[in-house]
Amino acid sequence: MPPEDARALLLRIAPRIGEQAERIAAVCAGVPLALRQAAGTLAERPDLSPASYASRLESGKAKLGHLREIGHPDAEEAAARVEALRGRMGAG
Repeated sequence: MPPEDARALLLRIAPRIGEQAERIAAVCAGVPLALRQAAGTLAERPDLSPASYASRLESGKAKLGHLREIGHPDAEEAAARVEALRGRMGAG
């Protein structure tokens, strides 16, 4: 999904994402499922700040960089999905 559309989707689901929309959209690599999960997490968890959630997603994505190293064909999509799911489950 193009970055502008990704930001719009995030903000439509969870307007409080605000300035972090671009950052979260980038971490989710524009994958609609990951974007919806990330936004849904922030919509359902008012105790979780968008900035701290974005940091958690970025940290997890870095850890999953090994997918690229082994040549996984869907590395970016897989990383975005895993991190969005981890966030929904409250995993740190």
